[in-house]
This record gives sequence, structure tokens and C-alpha cells, in this order.
Amino acid sequence: MVATALPFTPRQARDPAVCIVSYRRPDLLRLCLQSVRLHLPQSQVYVWDNWSPDSQSIRKLSSDFPEVKWSMSAANIGFAAAVNRLADLSAPANILLLNPDAELRNGLGDVLSTIASESRVAAVAPEVGSADVKHHGQPWDVTHKKPGLLKSLISHAGYSSRLRGTPFSDLYRNRPTEVSGYLTGACLLILRTAWEEIGKFDENFYLYGEEVDWQQRARARGWSLKLVSSNGQPPVTHVGGATSAGEVAIQGRASDLLRANQALLLSKLYGRARSDVFLALLSVIDRLQTSKRHQMSLRERSKLRGSPSVVLTSNTLGFGGAERQRVLLANELVKRGYSVKFTCLQSLGPLVSELDHRVQLERRPWWLPPTTKASEATILVSGTTNTEVVHSYLWRALRHRRRWLVAAHTPPICPRTYSSLLSFGIRRSDGVIALDEAHWRELTASQKLNNSVSFAPNGVPKGTFHTFDTSNPPRFVTLGRITTVKGHSLLIDALARLPIDRQWTFHIYGDGPDREHLLSAIPARIADRVRWYGSVSGPDAVFQPSDILCLPSEREAQPLVILEAMMRGVPVIASAVCSVPQMLDNGRVGILVHTRTVEEWRDALDRVLCGREPLEHMAGEAAGHVRARYTVREMTDAYVSILNRSVTRVSNK
Repeated sequence: MVATALPFTPRQARDPAVCIVSYRRPDLLRLCLQSVRLHLPQSQVYVWDNWSPDSQSIRKLSSDFPEVKWSMSAANIGFAAAVNRLADLSAPANILLLNPDAELRNGLGDVLSTIASESRVAAVAPEVGSADVKHHGQPWDVTHKKPGLLKSLISHAGYSSRLRGTPFSDLYRNRPTEVSGYLTGACLLILRTAWEEIGKFDENFYLYGEEVDWQQRARARGWSLKLVSSNGQPPVTHVGGATSAGEVAIQGRASDLLRANQALLLSKLYGRARSDVFLALLSVIDRLQTSKRHQMSLRERSKLRGSPSVVLTSNTLGFGGAERQRVLLANELVKRGYSVKFTCLQSLGPLVSELDHRVQLERRPWWLPPTTKASEATILVSGTTNTEVVHSYLWRALRHRRRWLVAAHTPPICPRTYSSLLSFGIRRSDGVIALDEAHWRELTASQKLNNSVSFAPNGVPKGTFHTFDTSNPPRFVTLGRITTVKGHSLLIDALARLPIDRQWTFHIYGDGPDREHLLSAIPARIADRVRWYGSVSGPDAVFQPSDILCLPSEREAQPLVILEAMMRGVPVIASAVCSVPQMLDNGRVGILVHTRTVEEWRDALDRVLCGREPLEHMAGEAAGHVRARYTVREMTDAYVSILNRSVTRVSNK
């Protein structure tokens, strides 16, 4: 007979791993940890601190709790991602999620015994009391019915408690035992077996909604959710919203993420159409409710007098170059006193973590243009996707005193970069912002886009410069999406034709649809020199003093990876496409390969390996070149000049 593995061990049931994601408020985190030390002394405690201005104080707090395993993040990666990291660190124990603004009042014995004794229970929560005397909810309000369009709207409007027990509210009238929807995560015990079967939190949620989505996936697989009655004082108290309290910008961002993730959840449960309707009705509620209008006005009070409001659009906030540029631009504009709104038309994404809290973030359907005050001069800067162009056209058509500019970051494609319909829409804008004259010349070589064009370069933050290391064999590096147009195969062929005695290694960072094809095409004679790393968080995790960036692309616009390499003192070899010759000052600060052939690339690589190219001097010149022309400041200065000219035209209309 084969023994069946138990879904838990007695020790795991008795002593779960306490997992806490901290953000701001070290005072409340101290109280939380003291309560865990008192009531769950045998449990291992894990704290992941998502970076905030209070992180230094939290680091000092760690010395008072040496028994805790601390993880200090260099960035705010979001709640969902932080929980996933803690779940990995705490395996194989069951996971007790505890908010940093919660306190235990006892050892949660009933909760632990419930998950240990009942089968197919994915998660258990105790009743939670509020530490806020103004809160008039029930201790079982950690339980919720299955989310729906109407219930989500009622919850956002703040009427769930008044309508509890009705089909319009997600709150239960009486204390339930088994929960049909979800348990909130102020104190939530998750069975490790369920976690392994269902998978991790979906990191697309970033903050809010991730535990709802996970529990809906659990119920779909036949798992149940339980509430444990306290029969007296709740074993947990919770402040609620304390980590964002007192900061208008942080509270505003929390509200932005809540509504966006409610829409994401509805989309996953019922499809995109229902989530779009939710977002549309939500905008109506915001315009009607005084409290919502007041909250929005608070976020705009620091606006620079006389400046236009700026709306930036993107389909998502993924790791694309255009998206990253728009995030950098939004952050710099809001630092300079502009009122900035960032509108995502399809979903949010990982770059949310890099967006300044003072930037208003919203998720809207493409067919629902954002609202702005009738008396306010507003400029919308869109990309060149179909959804962005249609969205922007509708927005501008609804009211005067609006200007619409198209920021073109697209690599030119022969014979046409944009479809006839898309180029027709771009011509209806108030102007196009191209990266430079070479970029504009190639974009318009075979199609007309607009009579009004301005130029604003890409910009990168200043990075740490390191001198090129000539004592080690060169590391040829590529960083980016692995697709045919990026030319990885051409570079592999060129490397394979180098004399066998040349010393080098090739390091590939990134992922993409052509990865497996490229892997299979590597000749055996150089296979041991090729290193694969997959996706990475950014250039700082890639570049080293002995690196040489190679960019054999078939087409580019003004590639960020070149600027990021130059900023760090990394020499560049690149195909002379579009704006690349201007970026490398026509070969003065980098090596240009004018003909995209294997022979030309082999010769360029061989000149480097033979020492016939002064790489160290070239890298230093490149850093000076990029710092003078391609920083975030230079990019923003160009945009501010364009915005000022546009608002002048609005005022004169």
C-alpha cells in the first residue's frame, strides 16, 4: 500500500509561518510584532518591507526583533509580489498573512485547529475587531459574498454596510461559517497544500484584489473558505488603511489601485465587457459624490499656476521602452508642479511601482475619454496604438480648450509604419512629437502623418559610471526582447566566424518568442561561450565593467538600451539604423556597423578583440554625450517647451 501524503504536518498546523508585508508606519508594525511574539512564540515570523520613506526606521526596528527574518526590498514591488516572496521563504509551513496594522489578542487556537481538522479548506480567518472607534461594522465583515458588478459599485459608493444582507451588498447580514466569496487578508491562514495547488497571487494586481482572485481560483477547484467565530472579543484588531493614512498622494494612489483592480477582478471573473461597464459607471459615481470630487480636488491643489493639466495614455504599464519613457516623464512633470493623470486603456502593469504617487493613475476603457474641467486647459499625450488614437480623438472632440499630441516612439517600418486608418487618425491630432529628425524622416518617408512636428528625445536616469575593464576578456551583451528583428541570429553567426583563439563570451539577457529557435541555432563550437539569463529587472542587473553592448537590430527608433549602456560607461556596437548614428555621434562615441551583414559584424567584433578600437576612451566620451543630450531632464525640458507652445495656442483660440 502506498501512503497518501497528508496536506499538512501537525507542526505546520500548530505553528504556521507568520508573513507580514510592511509599508510605512513602523510604530504599528512594532505593536503587531509584539503581539505575535506574545501569542505565537513558536512561529517563525517573516517581514518583507516594501520600500518607503519610513524604511530606514523599519531597519532600526529590526534590531529589536532579532527572531524575525527580515527582507528589506530596494523598491516597492507591491503587496502581491511581496506575499509570493514570503511564501517561498516560509515553505513548507502554512502561511498566516497578517497586516502590519493588525494585532493578535490570543493564539488563534480555533483558527489553527479548523485548518488542521477539516479537509479541502483553503483558507481560514478569525473575526476581526476594528481599532477605529468610528467604525460601525461587524466583526464578521472580513467575509464577503462573491464579487459582482452591482455589489462592486455599491461597495465603491460606500453603501455596503447600509444594504448588508441584500443582493446589492457584498456583506453578510449574519455571521456566516462557510464563505461564498472571499475573506479579507488582515489575518488570513492559508493551507500550504492549497497554495501549492492553486498557485501564487497574481502580481498583476500589485495592491488590492490579489487575495480575492486567489480565493476565487480556490473555490473553482473545490476548496472552501471558513470563518471562525470568536464567541466574544475578536482575537484580532485592525486599524485599517493605516499605512496610507495622512498622505493625500498615497491615499489617492491606493484609491486608484483599488478601482483598477476591482475592474481587473471583474474582467477575470466575467470578461472585459463587464469590467468596462464597471469603470464607466464608476466615473459617473465619482462625478456625483461630493466626497469623491473633494478627494480629486485635494490631489490637484499643488498644481503649478498657469500650467496646463497633462494626461498621458498607454495601453499598459509594461516594461516597454515607450511605457517607461512616459512614466519617467510623468514623474518629472509632477515634480515640476504640473497636474498629471496617467490613463491605462487595457490594464496596469509592473511599472506602477515606479510611478510617483502624486500622478493620478486610472484605468479606463478606450471608448470612455477622461473628464477634465471645462475651464481648464488640458493637453493629452498619447502613443500611436489604435486604442490610444481613437480614445484621444474622442476626448479632444468632446470639449474645446483641449490639445492632443501624439508621441511617436515606433521604429520605422518599410514601406509603412502605420496603417492607412491609423495614419489618418494621427493626422487629426494637434501635432506629433518625434524622437529626432532622423526618426521623423523615416516615419514619413512613405506616408503623411501631420503638418506639425516637434522633437523630444528619449531620456534615461543617471546611472553609476564604471571604467571599461581591459584586464578581462570582453563580455558581448544583448539586452532586450528576443525576436527576429533584434538580430540575435546575425550576431551569433558573426561570433561563430571569429578566429577560434579570440577570447570572449556572449551574454543574452531577455526573453521572447524566438528564444528556442535561437538556442537551437547556436553552433556547437561556440555553445560553451554563450550564457542565457532570461528577463532581468533592469540595466543595473546586467552591465559590468568588461561589457560591450551589441545591438544588431534590423529596425529601431532611439533604443533606450544604448542610452542606458552609454550612461554606465559601457561601449556600444550597433547597426546604423534610424536614430542610432546620431546617438553614437556618427561613430565618435560608439562603433557603427553600416551594413547589416554577418561579415561587417564579424569585422567590427574582431577589431574590438584585437584592440584596434579605443574602447575605454570611447566609453568615457559616450557617457558625457548621453549626459548632455539624453537625460530625463533633457527629455522633460523638451516636452515642457512643447506643452507651453500648445497651451498658448489653446489660450488664443
